[in-house]
Amino acid sequence: MFKKLIFASVLRYIVMTSKYQTTIANHVEVSTPMNAWKRVLEGLFLMSKNVDPYTGDLLHETPSALMFYKVMMNTFYSNINLMFIVFDIATGLFLYAAIGRYANLFQEEHKDRKKYPEDVQEYLPDKKHSRNVSLYVLMAYLFNPYSLLGCVGHSTTGIHNFFLAVFIYGMFHGYAIGFVVAVILLMTSCLAPILWHLWIYSASANANFYFGVTLAYAIAQIFLVTDILFAHTKWEFALRHGKQAKIDGKDANLSLE
Repeated sequence: MFKKLIFASVLRYIVMTSKYQTTIANHVEVSTPMNAWKRVLEGLFLMSKNVDPYTGDLLHETPSALMFYKVMMNTFYSNINLMFIVFDIATGLFLYAAIGRYANLFQEEHKDRKKYPEDVQEYLPDKKHSRNVSLYVLMAYLFNPYSLLGCVGHSTTGIHNFFLAVFIYGMFHGYAIGFVVAVILLMTSCLAPILWHLWIYSASANANFYFGVTLAYAIAQIFLVTDILFAHTKWEFALRHGKQAKIDGKDANLSLE
């Protein structure tokens, strides 16, 4: 795994220092006004001159995020390439650890293989399941074109992904549901008035432009979740009743209603 992390880091650095970095950073598929690093730099410059960066439609990051980026700039001594690489690799490692924890719990839940039918033994997780699944998730993130190009193009989405990965890691390592709910309520309570101000007063957060795209994305996510739930339900059914589903001696089909 260590060699794969080094390769992912070197690959990002090579592309970042090449002539293609500017081209990638200017593509709307990678960098938009919502996540462009150059917008953050301009916001930090205005803030250093005691000018409110939210007076126009320049900046779309939250004030807390802007302060965080300022701290990160000082921490990494303005080495932006290194900062984005560290966040991207750390995101992959948190996902690796989180999925490893989940896979271990999953394997522990199904360790008693004798209580399952003989014809579904191949469906049960083996000893290599935990490590393989974690590695697949790590590789899928580090070498995903959008993750790679987003890191190269200095998209702040990669930093947002880091905090999401930390949250997922915490979910699998014993955070109480009350804590999770409290954090969500706190974040939404803080973000709601900020977004309201940006939308209504600053006119810098118009929701109409990407409404159609986000609606289509949400519908795709619904289909994806439905397929995952059905696959899991069918898998659980097979473990308890075997591969062959029969009703009154006849083959039956499983369906979600």
